Amino acid sequence: MCSFRDQETTLDTMLRLITISLLFTICFGFKQGRIVGGHSTDITKHPYQVSLEMNGLHNCGGSIISPDWVVTAGHCVAPVNTSLIIYNPIILRVRAGSTYREKGGYLHNISKAIVHPYYREILFMGADIPEYDVAVLKVDTPFLFNDAVKPISMTHVSPSDGDAAVVTGWGVFNYTLRPGYSNKKLPSQLQALDVGIVDQQECKRELLVITDQMVCASAPETFQDACNGDSGGPLVSKGKLVGVVSWAFDLCAMTGRPEVYADVANLRKWIELVTGIA
Repeated sequence: MCSFRDQETTLDTMLRLITISLLFTICFGFKQGRIVGGHSTDITKHPYQVSLEMNGLHNCGGSIISPDWVVTAGHCVAPVNTSLIIYNPIILRVRAGSTYREKGGYLHNISKAIVHPYYREILFMGADIPEYDVAVLKVDTPFLFNDAVKPISMTHVSPSDGDAAVVTGWGVFNYTLRPGYSNKKLPSQLQALDVGIVDQQECKRELLVITDQMVCASAPETFQDACNGDSGGPLVSKGKLVGVVSWAFDLCAMTGRPEVYADVANLRKWIELVTGIA
């Protein structure tokens, strides 16, 4: 027989499911992470950050992890035929060393693109949630390191609840939602946002679909979060790459719920295996 406490817990779970279902109904494209409410910054403060340009336009972020390799989100690469990337570089290329979107810095074509073999999208209440959301790109000419172009080390250990972190990118940084009106504004300058790591169990209670390959982080205030175009970008804590921007509820920071990242510590062995980086 179900106790009152069991009934209360079940009711709480049902209410949470209904709430999330309603959010899913009013949200769209929650695979893509994004920055809202951050501040403008310079590439020399985050020299590992790169832009992945599709057909000449910024599409996703990424992180330099060696002279030849960039790590990004699987969903930034999976929809594109990897042979087309290699034989038709304009489809997807890497821009490094630039503070500004789609100009300056150094352009690199891609010679190899590898998506995690377990990458998939979990169907949850009509939405596709990416799991094992990581990919690596090999550039055809090595990065020349300088103050604006440097690799970042990958963490061996998943971050802890409350750890300070920073997420960067060129995604939407201003999102206005009014009856019958919406506006998404892309910044020309690199944006940064300070966030805090959220305990995985707490995040699972909030979002329900968190797996071991995911890590969560949240900004201190609602209306601060990552937004469209930041997917694949770096989440950095204690000077190490700890996450890759993966997914969130859309409406860019309107829900106040955690942002979800691919957990670098959990996925590091695969990254090392396919890239040869130790």
